[in-house]
Amino acid sequence: MRKKNFVTVFSLGVCLLCIPVLTSFLDRKAPDPVHAFKVHVNEGRVVLTWINPAGNDWAGVLVCRKAGEPPKEPLDGFVLVSGAVDRAEDVEVTGGETYYYAVWTYDVLGNFSPAVRGFASLPSGVRQRMVEGERTVSPLTDTVLMQKSGRLSAISAGTVQCAVLSADSVKSAAGV
Repeated sequence: MRKKNFVTVFSLGVCLLCIPVLTSFLDRKAPDPVHAFKVHVNEGRVVLTWINPAGNDWAGVLVCRKAGEPPKEPLDGFVLVSGAVDRAEDVEVTGGETYYYAVWTYDVLGNFSPAVRGFASLPSGVRQRMVEGERTVSPLTDTVLMQKSGRLSAISAGTVQCAVLSADSVKSAAGV
């Protein structure tokens, strides 16, 4: 009798170990992508917001940034955030640059949704990364920037462009 119980428990343990493997063979469906994706430039930082998909087939989002061209796949570029969040802030940006962003949702088995992409172009001559109390003068506009209590008190005038990209506009922007 004792040997039979051991075999039963051992068999049950092996079957429980097989469930994740079997599930990974069965679940190849990517979660739905985020929607209502918006890119804003605010006080020298880029703020990204979106609405996560409904349902329980997603575990989190992965947000990547890349200069020069849109991220093409997860981990292509700098990872801003990963987890169950609905916004991200990019404070490590430089004036005169265009930054491309992509957001993917993923599930617990590593299936990724199609990317939702956008970009932000910041005005030239403004240095966005500042430490408490540091003053920076823009060489192009002579606008003085001062950071107090973690916020910029003034920002250079200039054209700020933001957009959410469709799949076709990503291909044309990347020259594909």
